[in-house]
Parts: sequence; C-alpha cells; structure tokens
Amino acid sequence: MGNLILTRSPRAAHPYYVPELGIHLYTAEELSYYIYNNVMLLNRGFIDERLMTFIRECGAGELAAKLDRWKDEADFWELLLVILQDIHLYTGPELEKFRSETARIATEGHEKIMHEKASYMLSIGRYYDAIRMYEKLLNSRSDYTSSKKVLAGLYEGLGVAHARLFVYDEALAAYKAAYAQSRNEKYLRSIYMIHLISPETEYPAELFAELEPGRLPAWAAEYEAAKEQAVLYGKARAAAELTDRDERRRRAGYLDLISEWKTEYRRCMG
Repeated sequence: MGNLILTRSPRAAHPYYVPELGIHLYTAEELSYYIYNNVMLLNRGFIDERLMTFIRECGAGELAAKLDRWKDEADFWELLLVILQDIHLYTGPELEKFRSETARIATEGHEKIMHEKASYMLSIGRYYDAIRMYEKLLNSRSDYTSSKKVLAGLYEGLGVAHARLFVYDEALAAYKAAYAQSRNEKYLRSIYMIHLISPETEYPAELFAELEPGRLPAWAAEYEAAKEQAVLYGKARAAAELTDRDERRRRAGYLDLISEWKTEYRRCMG
C-alpha cells in the first residue's frame, strides 16, 4: 500500500484485488486505508459480494452482515462511513473529514465531480480513463463547461494524459486549445517541450512570436537539464542500477522490472 499500517484483523486467505491501482488488500485496515484515500474511485457497485467475502475473511462478519442488510436501501456514502467506523483505523476528526468530503461529492454538480475524477485518474496513471472523461466533458454543453478557465483546465489535463502516453500530436492539439481559452504562458511552455521531445510534431511559430525574447532558450535549457537528470530517477535509474549485478541477478532484476512496467501499462489502459 505504500504506507505502514498496523493491523489487528486477520489476514484474508484471498486478497482483494484493486485493478485501478494494481494492488492487493489483505486486511480490514488496508481496506479502510484504500477507501479513505481513494474515494474518487468508488461507486455503488463497489459494495458487492466480492467485497463482502473479503470482509468476512478479515474477521468482520458483523460488518458484512450490516452491509448486506443495508446495501440496497442506505446511502452509498453512509455505507462507506460504516465500514470506516467499524474497522477503527481512523479517528473521529478524520471520519468527520471523510463525511464532509463525501457530502460535497454527493451535492456537487455531475460535471465538476467528473472533472475531479478525471484529474484523479490522471494522477494515478489511468490515462485512458482520464482521456475518456475529459473528452466527454469537452463534448458536453453545460454551464460548467462554458467557463474558459474550466475549458483550459480540461484541455490541459487531456494534453498531459496524451503526452504521458507519448501521443504528442494529440497532446500538442490539446495544449493549443488550452492556450486559446487562457493565454497562460505555461501552455506555450508545454507546447515547446513537446517540440523538443518530438521534433516531428508541428512547430507553431506564430504562438512563440508572442513570447518575451529569451524565453525559448530558457525553456530549452530546462529541457536539457531535465534530460540529464532523468537517468537518476524512476525507471531509468532502476534499470541502470542493475548493470552492476552479476548476470543471473541482473536478468532476474530486469524480469521484475518488466513485470512491474507491464502491470503499470495494463493499469493505465483502464
């Protein structure tokens, strides 16, 4: 889960798999942590028989019985709160914060929540899910999407998602649309970075003509610095660190990395 959680409940014989994050949950406390920190991933279909079975295996049969009795009638967000309350991982103030957030989600406009969910999907690497949501919002006609600021944000998110999938033509088009809605220089910076990464993409010289002298060289210097640092972080660093191992351990390390990258790829595909 990425954090140390002290557990009291039994470890389930059959872990609960979360495809959106590519992780397995083994205890009630891990389930509680997942719910509390990933509320944007959840909907009423979350409380199903698979979840009930997992909760029972975690030694929380009474909780499973409550959910089974109430799942068809009670408010979904209240059911999530019941789960958190019964597992006792979070304090009263933390539960109140969760209640406030779910109340906000329940009352906010559909488009605003979809925008937040798209941004959340982007943040966890679910790029195709994010793209589908951004495009659905951009194709809608509502008061929410009539705002230039909102439209710029939607196009920006779309640009980020396409760029992270290396679809640079689509990313460039999205950033240009964002700039058309909000003349924010950050979008021009993103467009120029795409050109540096993928020189075969369009070079919109007419947009860069609006910049102050020296801005493009400064961005080019940023790009070169970032490229030099790239080998020190993330996947490149993990692969580079394997070169010092003997052949057997190096091969095993590469296979582990490939397996991890495949999992990430499947997750981002949605």
